[in-house]
Amino acid sequence: MIKLFTIIAFNIILFSSLAQEYSEPWELLKTTDSITIYIRKIPNTEIRELKLITTFKTSAENLISAIKDVEKMPEWSHTCRSTKLVKQISNTELFFYYVADIPWPIKGKDVVLHLKFFQDSISGVHTITSNNYDGLLPTIEDITRIDYMKAKWIVIPISEELSKAEYFISLKISDTFPDWLINTAISYSPVHSMNALKKILENE
Repeated sequence: MIKLFTIIAFNIILFSSLAQEYSEPWELLKTTDSITIYIRKIPNTEIRELKLITTFKTSAENLISAIKDVEKMPEWSHTCRSTKLVKQISNTELFFYYVADIPWPIKGKDVVLHLKFFQDSISGVHTITSNNYDGLLPTIEDITRIDYMKAKWIVIPISEELSKAEYFISLKISDTFPDWLINTAISYSPVHSMNALKKILENE
């Protein structure tokens, strides 16, 4: 009985912490022909988190396969100069290196990302988490390592030829890189990426 109460109390505390962490409401930024974009502030920072909602005219499995194929990411990810698979842990976990192609005079940016894939056995919904990871690769001269990057995909199968996707992203490059510039970039770059990925998958 004591163990049961401990578990319940822990879950209440955890839920309260998460609710407090993401207490800012989503604000509708804009709607394009196929993508709805929301934005909200991360508490105690000037960083904005972006959420995109769209549908793909392809199966959830095809979309997941495209996201897993990290070495082809430069074909659709806006500002992505190059990627390299660093370490494959399993079919559902990997590390990869991402270099952003930033216009001059801003120095290039890079990051090592830890990707994890989950699928709910009942609903079939896929969740993909992506977080920056330090320690696997050394920094490179004239390229700034991104301090913080967090992204998540939620992919919902609708039919064999249709899937819904929700994509979330927030990042901080460095203390010397202004948050307003990051917020400006993430308001359009992920939209370009999403449209490019849709074009590839829907024209296969």
